[in-house]
Formats: sequence, C-alpha cells, structure tokens
Amino acid sequence: MSQIQLLFPILGALQTQKIVIGLAMFGIISQPALIDNIRNAMNTPTIGVLIFLVAWILLSVPFGVYPGQSLVFITQSYWKVLITFLLVIAYVSTMDDVGNLVWVYISSVGMLAIITILSAGFGRMEINADVYDANDTALQFLLALPFAVWKFKSLTGYKRLIALLIALILLIGIVKTDSRGGFLGLVAVVLVIMLQLKTLEKRSLFGIFFMLAMVGCGFLYLADAAYIERISTMLTPSQDYNTASSTGRLQIWDRGIQMMFMNPILGVGVYNFMSAEGMIFAEIGARYQAAHNSFVQVGAELGIPGLVAFCLLIWRTLKNIRSLSAAEIISNKKITESKNLVATYSITGAITAFVVSGFFLSAAYITSLYFLLAMAVAIFSANHIHAKVIKQEKMFTEY
Repeated sequence: MSQIQLLFPILGALQTQKIVIGLAMFGIISQPALIDNIRNAMNTPTIGVLIFLVAWILLSVPFGVYPGQSLVFITQSYWKVLITFLLVIAYVSTMDDVGNLVWVYISSVGMLAIITILSAGFGRMEINADVYDANDTALQFLLALPFAVWKFKSLTGYKRLIALLIALILLIGIVKTDSRGGFLGLVAVVLVIMLQLKTLEKRSLFGIFFMLAMVGCGFLYLADAAYIERISTMLTPSQDYNTASSTGRLQIWDRGIQMMFMNPILGVGVYNFMSAEGMIFAEIGARYQAAHNSFVQVGAELGIPGLVAFCLLIWRTLKNIRSLSAAEIISNKKITESKNLVATYSITGAITAFVVSGFFLSAAYITSLYFLLAMAVAIFSANHIHAKVIKQEKMFTEY
C-alpha cells in the first residue's frame, strides 16, 4: 500500500491515482448495491470509533500550533486514506471478495519488494527515502507477510507455490532493510502465527519450537553482519543513542507525552508533532523531529481523547476478528475449508505487526493501517449478512 508513483514517476505525471479513484467513486454512485455495502458496514462495532477519531482529527486542525500544516495534510494525504477505507467497504461484501483483495494486496506488495530489492544499492534498503525510509519499508512488507503465509497454508497447487514465493520475497525485503523495529515486528508476527498454528492444528510445543528454530536459521542466513550488529545493540540499551541522546527516541517520546498533557483535549493538531516539538522545546535544543512512535504521535497531536479512540479502534478490531476466528475453530473448521480463518488470522498478524513496529514509527495515519481496518470491517459485515441470509432461509423453510 505504498505510493508506487515514487518508483515510477510517469504514473504521477499521468495522474493515474486520481483517475482510478474517480472511476471507483463513480462506480459507488452509480451502483446502489455498493451503497448498500457501505450502509451495512456502518453497523459494525468499530465504525463508530473510527467516525469519532476522524471527527477529532478534523476538530484538531483549527486549534493546533500550525493549522496550515494540518490542513495541507488533510487535503493532500489524509482524504486519500479515508477514500481507500471507503472503497474497501464498498467493493468487498463477501468472503470471496476478501480472498481476491488479499491476492491483489500481497501480489502488489510482493512486486514492490522485488523492485525495491533489485534497485537497492549499498546500505539499508528503502522504497523511497523521501517518504518511506528503511523502517517504514520494513513495516509495509511486514503487514503483508501474514496474508502470504496463511494463503500458503490454505491453498494447494501452483497458488500455494506463488504464496510461498511472495512470503519469501517479503521476508528478504524485511531483512534487507536492517530495521530493528522490523526485526521486533517479525518476531511478533512469527510468534502470533506459531500460536495460531498451535490452536488450529493442535501442534506440540516441540513442533512450535522446531518451526521457530527454522525461521531463526533462515533469518540468520539472510541477515548480514551489519544487521546482526544493529540488533545486538538492543541488548545494551544504555549505550544506544535512542536512550543516551537528547535526539533519541526516549527523549522524543518524553517530550511527546509532555505535549499531550500540556494539550490534553485536542493536542497540538494533526500532523503537527514535528513543528510543536521545535516550537515548544526550542529552549532545550529540541529539533523538529518526528515522534517515532504512533501512539505518542496520536496522543500529542490529538490529545487524550484521540489516543483513547485510536487504541480502542485497534483493540475492538482485534476483538471482533478474534470472535470470528474462535467461532470457526469451535466448528472444527480446517484452514483449507475456512476463508474466515485465513482472513482473520492474517489480519490479527498484520495488526500485531503494526502495534509492535509502529511503536517505533510515526505511522498512525498510513494507508496500510486503514486498509487493514477496512478489511476487518468488510469481513465482519460479510459474516453478519451471511448469517442473516441463512436465518431468513431457515425461517422460510420452516414456514
């Protein structure tokens, strides 16, 4: 879910993004069924929280430290994120639609990973330094990885092979970024997948540890000495610049938390963290730096209500998805038989990756997160509609 025009400038010149969005929006306007899909999605538990969060973001604009910057962010970037959310819940109404969308997602991110790997020079790999640095790049690949893994587990034949290749490409891409946050996110994703496998296939602890060891060996094979050394610095945090320097993450997080309590209701305004840090803490030599933590970013920019809504949005999404996967497991569904399990397990892994890696990135408003949230809403809505249809058919049969 990256800005592909950064790699292919001609796409930006042709305004392909606006053309595609325009055609998709025209489809919604011209097809009542798509409007019905949106209406049905509005009944899902997380939509109310999302609407509050968006309203709070808009409300923060005029009261922020730099309203013009917030307005530019809303009008140039954030509206596209919301349109992406809207398009997903409009066009995805069945589990078959979800499956097709997942293929499009992992294929596009896989191709992006291939292009990035092939075009990378020396040093840490990144999609585009102006927008996606190495840590952001690792996050993009991480979010798609659980989908590729569960596609691999649920399919047979050539599709299974394609899913495996995409998963391996994404893994190589993550390792080549040399991102410590990416490493922690990868560990979290692997642990979540292992626990899901243990629940689903009743694997023994020995089997789980064996699979973890295999993944670890693969990681060590792909990682170079420089990456291993970067990871090892996490064992001595007192010597790391993130804890020792005034420009390190811990000091930035501390200033961000102070900003939140100095502006507890509406924060310093959406997308104003960097400006606020430089303005409020200029006397102590603070530079205009990003939050490097999605939760600190939201708390500082949107205040305590915004942070609560953001956390609640993620928690309720995970809770709703878990309820669907639990119902499938109780029904003794196998992974090859259940599209729900493939989708819900994938989203659980992806959101876990966001929470862990996003804890070290300013990624609260990225398109990929809203894409995952929209897909979760679409899955919940599709299951609700399917249950209503079955109930109506049963009533008709009994009648």
